[in-house]
Amino acid sequence: GVGEIFLAQLDREDPQLVMTAVRQLARLSHADTPIPALLANLARFTARERETERDVRVAILDAIGAVGGFSSDDLAPYLTDFDPVVAERAAILLNASGGAGRGGDEYQAAPEPLPRTPPPTAARLAELERSAVVLSMAGLGDIVIALRPDLAATNADRFARLAAEGYLDGLTFQRVEPNFVIQGGSPNANEYSGDGPYSRDEISDHPHWRGTVGLSTRGRDTGDGQIFVNLADNLRLDFNYTIHGVVVEGMEVVDAVQEGAVIERARVVRR
Repeated sequence: GVGEIFLAQLDREDPQLVMTAVRQLARLSHADTPIPALLANLARFTARERETERDVRVAILDAIGAVGGFSSDDLAPYLTDFDPVVAERAAILLNASGGAGRGGDEYQAAPEPLPRTPPPTAARLAELERSAVVLSMAGLGDIVIALRPDLAATNADRFARLAAEGYLDGLTFQRVEPNFVIQGGSPNANEYSGDGPYSRDEISDHPHWRGTVGLSTRGRDTGDGQIFVNLADNLRLDFNYTIHGVVVEGMEVVDAVQEGAVIERARVVRR
């Protein structure tokens, strides 16, 4: 039946696919949905300690709440989750189930955040000022992005680190909006799959002119390593999105990018 189709997707690696499946299970409130399967996948995504997988974990919690039949012991560990949104959602579900925490009081979220990535040193910032990231696009040519650590120190540092580590190699630009932006850098080619911890916004007064490179987010302080390149002067993005680079060569390549265009190789060079 329909429920079995959604259940079969729970063990997949793509957060967006799992999220879609559990949302449908929550909508159906499917009586045959096994709570252990939902709990096991919640634990699986949690063990990866990726803040960028918040959406799928919240969707699983919502499905658990819709299906029902969980115990307080199942969700109590998530009260101290590293993500405050997940911890708060667990508290809401536990309180809605009629349970009570210690001393008979309501359950309270008490998140324990992950260690933060240290900011770049002065020497690293000086290095980034003299560096560019080159994206070699399969069949199209090179896009050369000069880094702007003066505008966004931690996000310029992260972009350069991901390029140097080979993280971007083989990934795609999965979104193309004519006269607006191209967006890419997701392992699963969607907005719900990105690199490790969230990075904070670094909003500057630099305009989002054509060729500026920004940090793709889905809410405040939710950078996950994905980037976008402005195809036009998008002043409506000013003071809302981080800029950490600018295309200095290969804007004609940017203009030629279609959905699914592959980043064959990314590297960091001196300029």
